[in-house]
Amino acid sequence: MDQESADFLRKHSQVRFGFAHHNYTYVFETEILGRIEDEDPLFLAFKPETIFQERRSHQRYTLWPEHKAFFSSMSVMDISQRGVKIFSSQDLQSQEALENEVLTLPPVYDAETGDGYYSGGEIEVPRAVVTYQLKQGKWHYYGLHFDQEWSDEQTKKLNDFLLALRKRIYYSSEE
Repeated sequence: MDQESADFLRKHSQVRFGFAHHNYTYVFETEILGRIEDEDPLFLAFKPETIFQERRSHQRYTLWPEHKAFFSSMSVMDISQRGVKIFSSQDLQSQEALENEVLTLPPVYDAETGDGYYSGGEIEVPRAVVTYQLKQGKWHYYGLHFDQEWSDEQTKKLNDFLLALRKRIYYSSEE
């Protein structure tokens, strides 16, 4: 980022940060105060008044834009063992159920070495129900909840993908 971008963030934008600690996820919002130039530049931010603990029972992993996954033809923004957040121009209704749709998962590689953690694959989701929607013009964000049991094979495929994401996060943060 250049100084102009840092100035814009400081003047016009709140940012949201998250971190994991002892198997819990925490998030907070703050404002950018400035930037310290160095080999690895740092951003200075206001100390948040409140840090929120994520109440979800299953950790969510952000996919977009780094990992391009799709539920049917809709882009997956984030994923957990119990559901997905999607972005689409398709109009879905509240509480609509999508049955036997395909979840297409991308390969996951180590960011430094390029080693493969997951080769990619497809999972047939028995049923997902719309539990959240936000419409912005012709674009929509939806939260979908997986509300039926999956086969052992499909569950293993999803868990292998989520494990690959955890490995990528863990091994990248060690350095």
